[in-house]
Amino acid sequence: MTTQVSARNIDIRFLGLPTQIKANAESTNGAYGLIEHWDVPTGFASPYHTHHNEDESFYVLDGQVAFVLGGVPNDARAVPLVAPEVLLGT
Repeated sequence: MTTQVSARNIDIRFLGLPTQIKANAESTNGAYGLIEHWDVPTGFASPYHTHHNEDESFYVLDGQVAFVLGGVPNDARAVPLVAPEVLLGT
């Protein structure tokens, strides 16, 4: 899903999750995007995917998540460019 916005703090649903866009490429001159997910249910899994234009990082405020990076379970919170990954709510 691609959402084009220039304002901050836009509420959307992404992959069925409540999500807030805090900043995007347009509002940061292409430096980064920042989104917040909350209420990620146990058992949730993002589709297995690869980013071709950006690295990805995670900051978990509450609860636990598991990552599969390149097909291997991983506890890293940063995902390098073009690494296939999935995020699991645990």
